[in-house]
Amino acid sequence: MAIIHVLGSSLFFYVFLLIFPIITSSVSESEALLKLKGSFTNATALDSWRPGTEPCAKVKPWVGVICDKTVVSALRLGHLGLSGTIDIDALASLSGLRSIGFMSNAFSGPIPEFHRMGALKALFLSKNQFSGEIPSDYFTKLLGLKKVWLAGNRFSGPIPSSLGKLSHLMELHLEDNQFSGPIPSLVQQSLISLDLSNNNLEGQIPSGMAKFPSNAFKGNPGLCGGSLGKPCNTSAQSLSITAETNGPRRTIFIWVLVASAVVFLLMTAGIFVLKQRQDRFDLVIEDSPSIHASSIRKKDFDTGRDGLSSSHRIESSRKGSSRFARGLGI
Repeated sequence: MAIIHVLGSSLFFYVFLLIFPIITSSVSESEALLKLKGSFTNATALDSWRPGTEPCAKVKPWVGVICDKTVVSALRLGHLGLSGTIDIDALASLSGLRSIGFMSNAFSGPIPEFHRMGALKALFLSKNQFSGEIPSDYFTKLLGLKKVWLAGNRFSGPIPSSLGKLSHLMELHLEDNQFSGPIPSLVQQSLISLDLSNNNLEGQIPSGMAKFPSNAFKGNPGLCGGSLGKPCNTSAQSLSITAETNGPRRTIFIWVLVASAVVFLLMTAGIFVLKQRQDRFDLVIEDSPSIHASSIRKKDFDTGRDGLSSSHRIESSRKGSSRFARGLGI
């Protein structure tokens, strides 16, 4: 009996360990999804998302929630009239989430921080009102992404260059936005679906995209080459690219020239002042011997004059003595 009791207790313990993580995971995902729902302004379409129910229930799962057994693996929340914000913290807590879809809703503002979810494989945000520039390094940590759909928004600025680092990228749809500048190098062999039409892109279509039809690039008056059949003005294009890339360098170069000119003028002025002082000093040195010679000549003249006077006095004394002697009869 004791052995049976021990075996029964052990069996219950192992069954508890097997079941408990599932319950914990389900509760955690339920809370995360309810938090996500709370960030939406209009979420009437998500009435099935209620406390006390399971997102991955077999009989009646939550609307738009796709599960891999008991783990939420994808959200397909398109065409539900959703608006407001998207709680990225709530999404990031769904460790099994691999695909996110918010297509054809009313979300606006900058693109949310989906780049924090490094395990994502698909991102569908087309036909909303997202706007602004997407940082160039936005996709750097999303190395598993295979599908990126951002069409029909108001994104502007250059196409993020980090898209070129997605080695598994299969689908890229950026049409009907306001992207500008050249097309970054996208050389992935895995890329089979591409649409960059109706933007403000310019420059030559990269050679690696020659396999895609002209419809993928139409509506961009500044594009040339590739399947468009529009020849590129290589010289003008290179000048334009050079002007854009060398703009900051040119500014720095101009400042260096100005600084060099100022230094040169200061050095020239300093040399001029020193030269003037040297000339004055040389003039003083040249004048000094003549003054000294004049002093010497004057001194010699005075000495000669004094000597002449002395001789004259001696001669007069001699004459007087001679006369005095004659008077005495000597």
